[in-house]
Order: sequence, then structure tokens, then C-alpha cells
Amino acid sequence: MKDKKKKHKKGDIQMSEEIKDTELEQEQEAEAEAEAEQVDEAQAKIDEALAKADEYLLAAQRIQADFENYKRRNKNAIAEATEDGINEAVKMFLPVIDNVDRAVDAAEKFGDEAFNKGIELLKRQVSDMLEKLDVFEIDTNCPFDPNFHNAVMQAEKEEGMEDNQITDVFQKGYIRKGKVLRFSMVKVAK
Repeated sequence: MKDKKKKHKKGDIQMSEEIKDTELEQEQEAEAEAEAEQVDEAQAKIDEALAKADEYLLAAQRIQADFENYKRRNKNAIAEATEDGINEAVKMFLPVIDNVDRAVDAAEKFGDEAFNKGIELLKRQVSDMLEKLDVFEIDTNCPFDPNFHNAVMQAEKEEGMEDNQITDVFQKGYIRKGKVLRFSMVKVAK
């Protein structure tokens, strides 16, 4: 019977070891599953954080592009406003320039030589100022062009004249950087 008990004890030990092994395997599997879940959760959080980082980067890039566009638009608006301001200032001086031209004509007809020289000097200074501002007289030695000339009178075409030829200029026109400041007032042959 002692042998039987020994065998039985041996079997119990063996069985006990198998149970321990099985329990150990189950514990290891449970731990592995728990670790896998933790890794999956951590990976999900990382993926979510990366997605948010991409969103923030795109938002920052959009904001930066919008700001660059804003700066460009403002720069263009400032340049345009400056040009418009110069054009308006020059327009205010055009009647004065017309009077200087009339004074030159009158001085040539009635004035003395010293007065003539003074008026010519004034006219030259005005012309230099206009040139520095890129303001030029509109050419009237060409056929009538409604983009630059305003026909206020028509005359019968004389022999040797072309159709739409400008025969007389009542008021000079001026142009600055391709923009008409004032149209030339002219008489046109028809």
C-alpha cells in the first residue's frame, strides 16, 4: 500500500505540476492579451495624436497662406492708392499748367523780353516736375482717338486732310503711366 500511496503521491505531484503549468500558461496568455490590448490602445492614441498634428499643420499652413495673400493684397492696395493720390494731385494742378501756357502765349504777343524769360522758366520747371511724375501731354499730331481725345467740335475736311484728323486743340490732355488724367479737347475734321 505504501507503493500505491507513493505512486498516488507521484501522480498527484505530476498532476499538480500540470495544473500549475496550465495555470501559468493561462496567466501568460492573459498577460500577453492584456499587453496586446495596451499596445493597441497606445497605438490608437498615437494614431489619433498624429492625425491631430496633421490637422494642426494644415490649419497653420492655410493661415500662413492667407496671411501672405493678405500682405500681397494690402501691398497692391497701398500702391494703387498712392498712384491714385498722385493722379488726383496732378489733376488739381492741370488748370494752373493751362494758365502758365496762356501766360507764355500772351508774353510772346505782348510782354517784354524779361517777362518772357520768366514765364518760359516757369513753364520749363512745370514740365520738369510733370516729367518726374511720369506725366506727359497726350499727342494731338495724330488721328483722333476716343481713348485719348475728346472731340468738342467738328470741321469740314479741307483738301489734303485725312478723316478724323485733329485740326485744333482747345485744351491739352495728360496721361500718367497709361492712365488718362485728362482727355485732350480737340476739333476734328470730318
